[in-house]
Amino acid sequence: MANPDLLPPDIQAAANNAWQRAQERQEAQSLDTTSQGFGSAALLNTLNADVREAREKGKAGFSKLEIITDPETKQAFETAFTLSERLVSYIGLSAPTPEQMVSVGVNLQYLAEQFALMEQEEGVAPHVVLAPHGLGKQNWLTIGQKMATDTTIPNNSPDPDKTPDPQPIPGELCMLWTDLNITDNVWCNLDQAPISTTTPELSTPPVYRDNNGIQWTLRLISGGIPTPQYCVYDYNPTRHQTLTEGLTDKLTTILAGYTPTDPVPISSSWCWQPNVNAADAPYICWSDHDRQVRITLITINPRALLGVRSPVG
Repeated sequence: MANPDLLPPDIQAAANNAWQRAQERQEAQSLDTTSQGFGSAALLNTLNADVREAREKGKAGFSKLEIITDPETKQAFETAFTLSERLVSYIGLSAPTPEQMVSVGVNLQYLAEQFALMEQEEGVAPHVVLAPHGLGKQNWLTIGQKMATDTTIPNNSPDPDKTPDPQPIPGELCMLWTDLNITDNVWCNLDQAPISTTTPELSTPPVYRDNNGIQWTLRLISGGIPTPQYCVYDYNPTRHQTLTEGLTDKLTTILAGYTPTDPVPISSSWCWQPNVNAADAPYICWSDHDRQVRITLITINPRALLGVRSPVG
């Protein structure tokens, strides 16, 4: 998700019911279309009031975040939940609440401490990424297609004269581009929840499985530009973001109105290859010219000049 230092200060977290009430209230006021976007001040003012009300009643599912005492860090986590909620709403799903993530073992205190440490060491706040593993390639393409034409996203004005790529969706604009070699089956293999964790006293990362079988994780990813390393792919799962984390990070950054990390040709980052016998691994980047998150498979050998984003959590 986007660097909280850059996020508009009026973007606050909301529970699903608060978000729905805010939208309904906004529509009732019959405001013009320029004030109906996710980043509109009028809608967010209404949203913030509903969030406060929900919190007071203990219904928002965000009370667990009160353990985070630093306002900037707390806002980063709140915003991550809000943006992931909006991301999966394009396909009719909902994101889990902080309380649901804590219920499966997510250590918010540890993540908050690591957030501060990473920001101090790297000079830029890390990204809090609430990622849905197991959506499948077609659902991600649907999200990318809808985002490409969503004018309520800040700074997202589709070019009416742009010729859509022949793939992945012929004749349609899509904010996600995938290598032709990444078939549905290959995607299924890549779209797996992580198996490693940095959380003390845990051997596997906490995973929340919702009623649709989607596996949600909450981890931190560097918000900076990784130094490209001319090396072969490292199979160690602790070294890499998952494909889903990379996608979620970049698409939620766009939802917030900002440019994702790993802009080509400056940077690209490895994603985890769960199949240790595979001869190739995915990497992810952002093409500002095409306004697309691009995912490519590359042969693990020979060496490649790519960055590494090692998740924390």
